[in-house]
Amino acid sequence: YAQPPFSENLAAMEVQEVNSSEPRDFTEVMADLAEWQATQQEFSPDVGTRAADVSALAALMADHVFMASCQQTLGGPHMAFILRQHDALLKRDLGSEVEAVVVKYSAPNLRPVDIMRRARDTSLAHSAIWSLYTLMNYVTSTFVAALCKEGKVHAMRAELSQAQAVLEKAICVAPDIAEPYNVLGRVLWEQGDVAQTLQMYERCSQLEPLATAP
Repeated sequence: YAQPPFSENLAAMEVQEVNSSEPRDFTEVMADLAEWQATQQEFSPDVGTRAADVSALAALMADHVFMASCQQTLGGPHMAFILRQHDALLKRDLGSEVEAVVVKYSAPNLRPVDIMRRARDTSLAHSAIWSLYTLMNYVTSTFVAALCKEGKVHAMRAELSQAQAVLEKAICVAPDIAEPYNVLGRVLWEQGDVAQTLQMYERCSQLEPLATAP
């Protein structure tokens, strides 16, 4: 798992043209995206938009040309992350999770329907690739945050076994996010498992050196 690529992180990345030997500056890609967004209607989520996004994401993932472009632009590890998180998302409420991210970040450009439209436009293809990657990052981090919150609730109720199960699920979904290790460390400490507690805190500190433990 890689942390969500906020604009300041993305601005530092070099984006290469898939269909051209000439690289494009990231600012040019974002300018194209801004121009395209200005022509779009305001996003009003409902059952229909969720269903449309589910279908669009399936079409994107089945588009071998677009997937090859993603592989070339993002590289193997990021592409593997997209595929892994997409497979996990298929087992959950895909439409609702995508909608939650779009609403939370006020980012209609992360809707799979919009990503698919841009993927078909050669001038916007790179923005579509980065939007897909960002969407998967945000969906994953939002889901893991919800699991951590649920784990904390169980812990506060002294439901330590339930808390442990939820937090272990969060780690399974995103093993490179620090928070589940930190919270699970607290739960294991309450259970008297000092050795496992230290392992959780060590892993948490590796991922996020400034993370605090009780």
